[in-house]
Amino acid sequence: MRSIWAVVLLTGCLVFSNPAKADSWIDPTWKRMLDSSDVVALIRYTSNGDFRASARIIKLYKGSVSTGDEIWVSGFSNRYGPIDKMSKGDEYLVFLNLTEPSEKQLEYWNEELLENPGLKDFITALKNRKAYSVWTPTSGDLKVKKGKVQYDLVQTTVYKNQKYYPLPRFEKFLSAYYDHEKGSILINELLGEVKPASEEEEKAQHLMMLYLLKYSTYHAVLADYVKVNNSSSRYALALLMGNMGTDQSKQVLLALLKDKHSLVQGEAVRQLSTMQSDEIGAVLLKQLEEASPYNAGPGNIMNPVMNRMDGGHTQIVKTLGDMGYKPAIPVLLKMLDTKEDYEFERIVKTLRKLGTREYAGYISRHLESLDHSMVLQLCFIIRDDSLAECIPSLMNYVNRHDKTVWPTKEYAVSKDFGLAYFKSDTVKQFLSADFAGLMKMPNTNREAIDTKQKWVKEYISSFIELGIGNAKNELYNYMYDQYGFNSAFVTDEAYFRRKKEIEDSLINIVERVLKPVQPDVRVKAAAWIDSSFNLVDYSVKYEIDRSNIYYQGRRTRLDTLNQVVYSQTSIDRRHLIWSSGYYTGLDGAINFGSIGDGFTDSFLNYVATFAGDEDVRFIGNLVKYQYATTDYEKKMLDQYLEKANAAIRR
Repeated sequence: MRSIWAVVLLTGCLVFSNPAKADSWIDPTWKRMLDSSDVVALIRYTSNGDFRASARIIKLYKGSVSTGDEIWVSGFSNRYGPIDKMSKGDEYLVFLNLTEPSEKQLEYWNEELLENPGLKDFITALKNRKAYSVWTPTSGDLKVKKGKVQYDLVQTTVYKNQKYYPLPRFEKFLSAYYDHEKGSILINELLGEVKPASEEEEKAQHLMMLYLLKYSTYHAVLADYVKVNNSSSRYALALLMGNMGTDQSKQVLLALLKDKHSLVQGEAVRQLSTMQSDEIGAVLLKQLEEASPYNAGPGNIMNPVMNRMDGGHTQIVKTLGDMGYKPAIPVLLKMLDTKEDYEFERIVKTLRKLGTREYAGYISRHLESLDHSMVLQLCFIIRDDSLAECIPSLMNYVNRHDKTVWPTKEYAVSKDFGLAYFKSDTVKQFLSADFAGLMKMPNTNREAIDTKQKWVKEYISSFIELGIGNAKNELYNYMYDQYGFNSAFVTDEAYFRRKKEIEDSLINIVERVLKPVQPDVRVKAAAWIDSSFNLVDYSVKYEIDRSNIYYQGRRTRLDTLNQVVYSQTSIDRRHLIWSSGYYTGLDGAINFGSIGDGFTDSFLNYVATFAGDEDVRFIGNLVKYQYATTDYEKKMLDQYLEKANAAIRR
């Protein structure tokens, strides 16, 4: 028996053509689709198409088009999947929205027409307001086959193995929905067909029809569905009882409140929430301990349908807050011992509505326990509620946290939602002291992820926000391991001359042997010199484009070029970096950054913000010795040089 675990979750029928990219969307509810569609019709496609196709109106249920009209339909496929292929003769019952022919759209399609003359009929239909789109690639078109139509009124999302039901019954439902005078006839038929209560899937559809037709008179047979072994029917029953608002329907909802299926339970809570009373609050609180924590949503990151539905536990917590049921406060506070960050956040939102800030103590407790997975949400709450009492614990967390660990938690000092958001002298003093400790930490730029740099970059941003300008010397020296510059370069231009001289020599050596065999090669170099201008270390990096086409047997083009360097120069593997496309290879070399990378941008912004004369000279020497190689880098240096000069003038 199918369960509504499938509701708002897609099964394996959705597969992307490009797993590196994805679009996402939210499928509409049935009520929205029924009420807001411009056209509801039975159509037969008159052309083939993966993304758009022409179709003829066979039968109209709603809208201003006419039977026999030719229209164009799109939106049933997504560029990254799922992709539906419509074939001439296919029949669908569709819910369509008019594609408005804006000036920008027409301009785009006219340009496309130059490349693809086959678009002429579609563009003509667009101009004539005969082009429509289904709601999403996973909703709005119901397949029709052999007198049956595929649908599920519990959800609009199409899923694998979705059932077919007689088309005449669904057409009768549409007729009743759009003409209320016909509704009573169908309602009487449906009430007869739901007897006796049983687990057949079609009966769940009948219950949903009653709900959508706004049936609101209690009938004894409906209560029998509380015990039916079909979660879709029980879910539909909860919705239907919400239409009624009687004591009898309330008793059914209270029974469904104990349902073992989380989504049924969640819907029962939502319907009960309209009957706000202390009695309902007490019942919900009593049920909370046993409520299922399951919530329905996208099963994985490749699922494009973003619909979500709260189950029993989550919905009870939310509803207690919406009802203002203050006796729930002690129970909710105990639940803050959770280490699930989103659950913690949900409970805090409810406690806010109930008028208490006692959750601050639990935030401090989690920070003191170094519960790393929760820190981001805790920072948001501290900021949003201005919980100054939690700042000492957050400072303690930052101080004790291992900053070499990935994923990093540098946002704990962020100016947007971390410590630097609070501009007190205590915070400034702490951040200055912690930064000094960070600078003593071994550099991690030879690891797969440079965790220290992430912390340093966040500190730079925070220091600029807080006006802390006394970290320049430490930052200049930090740049040595990263890029080969340090504080000596600030005071003596001779270091620039020597460094550049060595780097140019290295570039010339590699270009001389590689350009004859790879003319488009780009070569960079970085040299590390000591206080006596002696060479300490160096790296040479060459780059080529389109690595995937450079294969010769089992060896890649990069292997060949490496061998040229090794055999024809004195540069060995420990100093060479090779790169093509998204791939970079190295075997012991220091993978140096460039002037245009994000970290250098942050560093130069800090230097320019708190600039003295020596900082202006440093940035000027970066320009003079041509460390900016791209137009972007040149523009960036010019901007920071101007900003540094402005800082001096102030």
